[in-house]
Amino acid sequence: MTADQAGGRLVLVDAGPAAARAAHRLGCHTVFVQLPGSAPQELVDDRSGYYSVDFLGEGFPAFVEEVLRPLAPTGVVSPSARGRAPAALANALLGIDGSPAELARRAAAPAGEDPEAGALSALLPGEPGPSTVPEGGEGR
Repeated sequence: MTADQAGGRLVLVDAGPAAARAAHRLGCHTVFVQLPGSAPQELVDDRSGYYSVDFLGEGFPAFVEEVLRPLAPTGVVSPSARGRAPAALANALLGIDGSPAELARRAAAPAGEDPEAGALSALLPGEPGPSTVPEGGEGR
């Protein structure tokens, strides 16, 4: 599947090079949200965006509204424990429901087709479950 055939845009929070390579194999547009000081060269390709933002800080909700909302992502996921709560918060603010694996599948698959299973498992090792912020505001 080529990126032009993909169904959406996947935002990855706090991704490393292995997760970036796996995300690129999904064939969808990817957007990387990394902490300031992270090296983008191992993450981006010609179908990617990159934002350096403190996703652990108080300004992250404004970033989601001002930057991510206009991009209309299909999902926001994180392969890291540190990025899971910000990814869940972004999904909640954007009104996106589903587990990280479901969100990645939705972004990568054209109607009725699933992306390569190996890429998903490399992107989201130890699939943690739902990526929504439960009542009370604590995400995974």
